[in-house]
Amino acid sequence: LQRLREWGGGEGMKFLTHAPHPALRAVVRTYWTLEGVAMPDQEERILPDGHGEIVIHLGDPFWHSNCPQPGSLWIGQMRTSTDLSPRGRVSAFGVSFTPHGAAAFTRFPQHETVDRIVPLEDVFPRDAWRERLGNEPSLAERVAAADEILLRRFQRPPDRRFTRALAYLGQTRASIDSLATQCGVSRRQLERQFRSTTGLSPKTMHRIFRFQRTLGLRAAKPEESWAAIAAESGYYDQSHLIADFRQFSGGTPQGLEESFTELGRHFVR
Repeated sequence: LQRLREWGGGEGMKFLTHAPHPALRAVVRTYWTLEGVAMPDQEERILPDGHGEIVIHLGDPFWHSNCPQPGSLWIGQMRTSTDLSPRGRVSAFGVSFTPHGAAAFTRFPQHETVDRIVPLEDVFPRDAWRERLGNEPSLAERVAAADEILLRRFQRPPDRRFTRALAYLGQTRASIDSLATQCGVSRRQLERQFRSTTGLSPKTMHRIFRFQRTLGLRAAKPEESWAAIAAESGYYDQSHLIADFRQFSGGTPQGLEESFTELGRHFVR
């Protein structure tokens, strides 16, 4: 297990990440766990990050839109922020896929679950994730159980050409047309492949990567101005940065900075 990060919010609340089985690392970015007791009226804003996820609530479920979430969730690619409220005793286990990783375990095109949070049983009806992980006596055994379930469902390795395309999109001045040329396909073909494999268009994925890079740079260089951060992140000007912040966080850069919680920061890629 890799203990990479710890969150001190709430009474004894801990956020940890764990490496998946080596055979899964091209498609599963990390496992994560959140354990502890939520503070009263606690609310967390989770931002789009270019990754689909599985979340298993082994303790009290989080609340979303004034309703408790199901015990097991499939979270598609998100294009807007989501506000969640942890309640009571928190014990959550998450699977964070790589941008194209969820497609390795499913038969449906990923754009069908964009901006949707659905019960995991709708996607994996026979795997009983919550029961299986809940019955494991230790965290190491939960991680091993998640490895076993995903290895059994692993349908196909990622296309290396597509993996390189995603890495290219993470660059500061990526061009969709040049990306299509590098992949030897038309722009329309590239769009279809991205929507089927990641759920998002290349342009939207690039914008989310750039947005996340901006958050990371701001955390690393809090003394720099937003204009300087915007330029370093690849924005043409600060107005483009503000437009992305309004879409992906629901507010301005300054407003997000003032309201951002420790848990939210753990999901900055």
